[in-house]
Amino acid sequence: MCRGIMHYPPPNKTKKVYVKPVPISVEKQKTIDDEISVLLAQVSTDNIKSRLLKLSSYHTRHSKSKYINKVAVWLKNEFKSIGYGDVFFHDYTEKIDGNDYKLKNVICKKNGTNNKYILICAHYDSRIKNLDDFNSRSPGANDNASGVSAILEIARILQKQKLEYSLQFALF
Repeated sequence: MCRGIMHYPPPNKTKKVYVKPVPISVEKQKTIDDEISVLLAQVSTDNIKSRLLKLSSYHTRHSKSKYINKVAVWLKNEFKSIGYGDVFFHDYTEKIDGNDYKLKNVICKKNGTNNKYILICAHYDSRIKNLDDFNSRSPGANDNASGVSAILEIARILQKQKLEYSLQFALF
């Protein structure tokens, strides 16, 4: 385990899991619904849009491009500006066609009251139709700047919340 990064086995899609629903009283359900409504009211479409525009402003976010690690640094700084302290890179090297590409996953942790984690993730790289073209313009608003922008907004909203489960935001 590297700096608390959770490692999960691939899902077993052949195994059927049934989780019996736990009944909740009407009063408790109303309280939960009210809490969710309060959080949803905090969503800022302006924040999402500005981050989407910033991510799309990079010439490309192809994993072989010269821009990819600049994007990772920007994302790490975004988590820090939201107020998170436990933000770090999971560095790794990918060997492709005899070339080494030093890449970074951006990991942000928020501790809950127990040691169970919820993983919230998206990929921040983008590609065009020709996967070997890492120089052409590829803004990737829908691949996956929109998902990353949404995760940053979720992180902002949940930053001051006391949570039972720990969160690990991972941008690949």
